[in-house]
Amino acid sequence: MENRGISIIVILNYNCYFCRRLRYHRTEYDLRTKFEYNNYMYGLAGYIAEQLKGGTPWEDLVKTHILNPLGMTSTTFSRDIDDWNNLAAPYVLYEDNLVALQKDLIK
Repeated sequence: MENRGISIIVILNYNCYFCRRLRYHRTEYDLRTKFEYNNYMYGLAGYIAEQLKGGTPWEDLVKTHILNPLGMTSTTFSRDIDDWNNLAAPYVLYEDNLVALQKDLIK
């Protein structure tokens, strides 16, 4: 888990431009003073893995080295979903209640 202090959670198309600009991103907290989940560092780790494996997409690396050896044949990535009805509903905590979101919000 990363403790960089970045509070905005977004889904980005991680690429070289993103990696170069990350050092200029403002943080909410000083380094290692408070934990806050963020996708940025996971995206950076995925990008680094892609570069170390000759440009093989992160999704393919995960399938080859994690999902397939574990026999997880129904697990996939949103870019590969053909049947959105065969997908678990995403939930959010809203006013102390779990609320199901519409699946098309994550397409």
